[in-house]
Formats: sequence, C-alpha cells, structure tokens
Amino acid sequence: MNLLSDLLYKAGIEEVSGDTSISIDKVCFDSRKVEADTLFIAIRGTVVDGHHFIAEVIAKGATAIVCEEMPEERFQSVTYVQVKDSSLH
Repeated sequence: MNLLSDLLYKAGIEEVSGDTSISIDKVCFDSRKVEADTLFIAIRGTVVDGHHFIAEVIAKGATAIVCEEMPEERFQSVTYVQVKDSSLH
C-alpha cells in the first residue's frame, strides 16, 4: 500500500482534483485489471485511448486517475491528476 502523493513524486502534475493522501494498492494501465483502491493511468494509445475507460474503472473501484485531460464529470470520491503526458509515468 502506497500513498498517492508518494507515487506522484516528480510526475509533472498540471492539475489535481481531490485528495492525494489516499492509499493506493495497485497501479494499472489496463482497465480490465482495475480493482478497489487502484490508480488508473489513462494512456492515449495508437488504437485505444485509456481516457474512454475512466467511468468504467471508477465503477470497478479505482480511487485515483492520472490523465492528460480532466473528465467533465468528476466523482467526489475519486482523485484526478492531470499530467502533460501520461505515457511517461
């Protein structure tokens, strides 16, 4: 278990919405592997854009999202972290 703030050290954060002192049990790039207390990193791929899966991973229990573009609809129980390039983290 790690604190989100520790995982984001030197991440090049542009904006944060939510609490960065939450506990994270798992870090995932693959939306199919998300469980409770997961940090999901939304990456824009050549075929699939991870940003399209943000609502799905939240429903599966993700408590933090790293993304290049903040979603319009945000849940108060989720921390969103905007970075310039999520593929570098």
